[in-house]
Amino acid sequence: MINLLPPQDKQELKREVIFRKVFAIFFSHFVCLLILVGALGFLSAFLSSKAASFQEAATQKAQQLQSARFQAFKNDAVSLNGSLNKLQAFWQSQIKVSSFLERFIPLVSSNLYLTDLSFNLSSKKVSVVKNVASAPGEAASNDSIQLIFAGIHLDGTADSRENLYEFKKVLERQADFSDIYFSPYSWSNAQYPDFSLNLSFIPVNNK
Repeated sequence: MINLLPPQDKQELKREVIFRKVFAIFFSHFVCLLILVGALGFLSAFLSSKAASFQEAATQKAQQLQSARFQAFKNDAVSLNGSLNKLQAFWQSQIKVSSFLERFIPLVSSNLYLTDLSFNLSSKKVSVVKNVASAPGEAASNDSIQLIFAGIHLDGTADSRENLYEFKKVLERQADFSDIYFSPYSWSNAQYPDFSLNLSFIPVNNK
């Protein structure tokens, strides 16, 4: 086929063909770029949504585990408190133990939960003044007696550090309790602190 177009028209035709090819290439690249940007945006939104869902699920799981653990802990504590009441009835014939339970149980508020309690009856020698000096220069005579006391160890938890501190102050106001000692870790947590307590119990009428 013989091309009868003038040379000028031929050049215009070639430029138009080249322009169309270049335009088609740029357009296809532009479309690919739009698709890539859209895909990246979708992927970013998808991953962000998944991350938020995972974080929310992890938080809920942790809260559920903590709630379940503390609920089980409370149930154990309630069971132990019930056992203490049974123990009180069992030890009615033991004056020292029954005296301790009668004095101690009313001091345990509803925001304290005992998980372990042990006590050992023991004795120690104490000096008492037998005769007061009646004349100048005369020394007063001392005597020693065996004082019976109960060494008590308690483990438990409290709703807050403030509740535990209030419990400590209540114990310190009781004349029957002495040598009150809370382990240092008992004060480490502001909420639900686990505590360990040692004290001595000597009924006032035995002192």
